Amino acid sequence: MEITIPGALADHLAHQYIGDDETAAVLDAARRGRGRTLVIKPTSTRVLHVISRHAEHILSIPRAYTRATRDAARLWIARAGHSPALMVHKFDSTQDAYNRTQCGDEMRDGDVLLIEREGVVGFLRSAWPAAVTVARGELHGITGDPRTLDDGRYADSAIRAERIATEHGFALAEQRLDAVEAEAAEQFDTAAHAVDAVEYAEQVEAAADTVEDAEALYAAALVTEADASDGTWRGAWIGQQADDGLFPLDHPAEQGALFTNRADGAHDAAPITVRMTPSRNALDRIKAKADEDRAAYRAEMDDRQAAEHRAHGAPVPSAVQARIDARTAPAEQTLARHVLEGAIVTHNGTTKGTAPKHSTDPDAHPPQ
Repeated sequence: MEITIPGALADHLAHQYIGDDETAAVLDAARRGRGRTLVIKPTSTRVLHVISRHAEHILSIPRAYTRATRDAARLWIARAGHSPALMVHKFDSTQDAYNRTQCGDEMRDGDVLLIEREGVVGFLRSAWPAAVTVARGELHGITGDPRTLDDGRYADSAIRAERIATEHGFALAEQRLDAVEAEAAEQFDTAAHAVDAVEYAEQVEAAADTVEDAEALYAAALVTEADASDGTWRGAWIGQQADDGLFPLDHPAEQGALFTNRADGAHDAAPITVRMTPSRNALDRIKAKADEDRAAYRAEMDDRQAAEHRAHGAPVPSAVQARIDARTAPAEQTLARHVLEGAIVTHNGTTKGTAPKHSTDPDAHPPQ
């Protein structure tokens, strides 16, 4: 099936960097039709979606393009339709993915990013590409559940990215956190058990040369105690009464209370409230460091975006260039003030003998 791209839109695409390999291959194999039109044979609907993204970008900033280009973009969308709200883009590296998200016309907020070579899957969060996998390369990380990020704005993107990561066998960041927590808990339990075993060996004065010997001795003692306690009154209510007794007993007030397990929540301790007042100096340092890091990150992103635009012959956005100029402009040189000393001689020029030449003050004479 052949599809014709309107001439002005075809000219626009010819001057754009097409990051999608499939779309770039289709455009390279296209042929010219009538006038400046371009006839393509799309290999999939993705090619049409990518071109629609470019057309939608043109219409989103109409003043930046000519009327012919805008009309061509509208004609294309009328024929091929709008692009889906969410698309998946593949990249060779996380660095390439980061750069394309900053200036690619086919990129949109919430789009999913797949970098198979580095085992990274993520999505575009506004201007910051973020990874949902353990490996993230040059992408940003996400704190917390990505599905609830920004009040759930990126829930669909996170679900799609996690599904793709699972299909490729890439570990998710949340799974990594759960694994680390489980591993830490297991290590703590093992260490606590070892400490109990060593303390028991010291109490019974047993000859345990290693921790393993102490643990074996402790395990044997626990088994022996369990066998001895099985079927006895230990831990039970020794004052248990029949259901048809003359009067009910208040168990905590009777003899059996000695063996009552009070950790059942009936006698919970009062909660402890801890209040702390952070140091004002510490808060100021943290705020200053955050402002400094934010400014450094903004400067790095502006430089990257400007370099990407220049590399493809595109003008640098005015807002980005303004921030760069403000940051790199040399500080204004303030002239130092000098004190001038001397006498000021005034006259009306009519009285005889009052001209500067008649003055005996050397400062009243002009330099020769």
